Amino acid sequence: MSLTLSGNGITSANIVDGTITNTDINSTSTGLDDVSGVARATSGLLFNGDTAAANALDDYEEGTWTPAPNSGSFSTSGGKYTKIGRVIHLSFDFIVGTGGGNNIALPITGAVTNASTPYTHNQDFPAGRTYPTSVVAGSTMYFRTNGDNIAWSAMSFTAGAVITGNITYSI
Repeated sequence: MSLTLSGNGITSANIVDGTITNTDINSTSTGLDDVSGVARATSGLLFNGDTAAANALDDYEEGTWTPAPNSGSFSTSGGKYTKIGRVIHLSFDFIVGTGGGNNIALPITGAVTNASTPYTHNQDFPAGRTYPTSVVAGSTMYFRTNGDNIAWSAMSFTAGAVITGNITYSI
């Protein structure tokens, strides 16, 4: 895909597959710097004619992380995250090696508590508890069990359990 930009301090800039080429950008009037074929917005991106600095998209990050339990071990674990502005989306999966743990550290600390229901296989639940919930609070994701008319309680990871999920939270 190719896109050609012009006007507002940009004489010409072609974007091909996410890379800017053939640029003539006046960074004083656009706020953009052309560095090695990549345009960088020095103060964030604003959309649809917005001029408020508070609305600028000024952070984007993708990465991987390795979930690890607070006790016990995982025989396999992996995770990915995407951070757009103040919103973080995590995906994770792990196989429990030795059980006992009930939370994992997050790659990015959250400011708002959010909950999600992960998929589990071979996970034991106490009597009356029928499904898991993962809860983000600060720098930790806690795993809890739930049931009908029963308060949440810590979910102890069962050896051999497979746990997979996604959660979105904000900072």
